[in-house]
Amino acid sequence: MQKPLFAAAVVAGLLLTGCAGAPSATTPAATGGTASAASAKDETIAKMLPAEIASAGKIRVASAVGFPPMEEFADDGKTIIGFDPDLAKAMGDVLGVTMEFSNVDFDGVIGSIDAGRQDIAMTAMVDKKSRQEKVDFVDYLNSGYLIMVKAADKVSYPDETGLCGKTIAVEKGTFAVDTAEAIGKRCVAAGKATTTITQLPKQQDAVLALDGGRADANIALDVTVIDTARKSAGKFVTVGKPLDPVPLGIAIPKKSTQLRDAVQAALKKVQEKGVYDQLLAKYGLTDLALKGAPLNGGA
Repeated sequence: MQKPLFAAAVVAGLLLTGCAGAPSATTPAATGGTASAASAKDETIAKMLPAEIASAGKIRVASAVGFPPMEEFADDGKTIIGFDPDLAKAMGDVLGVTMEFSNVDFDGVIGSIDAGRQDIAMTAMVDKKSRQEKVDFVDYLNSGYLIMVKAADKVSYPDETGLCGKTIAVEKGTFAVDTAEAIGKRCVAAGKATTTITQLPKQQDAVLALDGGRADANIALDVTVIDTARKSAGKFVTVGKPLDPVPLGIAIPKKSTQLRDAVQAALKKVQEKGVYDQLLAKYGLTDLALKGAPLNGGA
């Protein structure tokens, strides 16, 4: 995943999540997390886990795979790799359990953990008050929304005003929809044409829409937009600065307070031991560090 990807390889990789062989929400996938001696089991923190999870020896994790560098499929089309799986493994090491990832469409993630099909969600999920009605968040990364366009068209997009009258591709169920809608409203207020928003199942589908000319721009969290542009061999570029700053959090059902506290303690330990900083550096996310594992920090 760390090797440069040329434009054709990027597009081929984006198609991967739509393949018949890609693991579904009902089939837990292997993860490629990196082991670390610095995140060895902490007996005190491990004892914080609910008895049923400690007995099972695993925490089931819902994740909308296809959002690099946070989570994506490896070349085998099965193993889930990225910042979230690596961080999850480090936390699992502290807790003495494995972290079992399942691929779930983003707009079904909260429903899946609420129904008990998985225990938590790690999927670059924005911590927002509206979501806190159903889940608690252990926040672990700062982020914001960023515009991406084709490099060949960049002159037409000096800032967000270039999007007036244009089509924006976004991932369904994300707050990127709200950011795109807000841009459209600002266009209208300025006497210009509003935006057209195309909502697609995965962020990678939105990138494919941009690449194929079915959209003029893509808006998504900066963590993935920057990564996609960097790997595109100059095909895509970002526009302006991130909009609507937000924290990203690990989502845990409201009723699972014991699990929430154990996850928070494990994240703090991983940060304390320096593993968190190592993973940020590995994935080029150092500038987005959020320390202290705050609960429900989103507005």
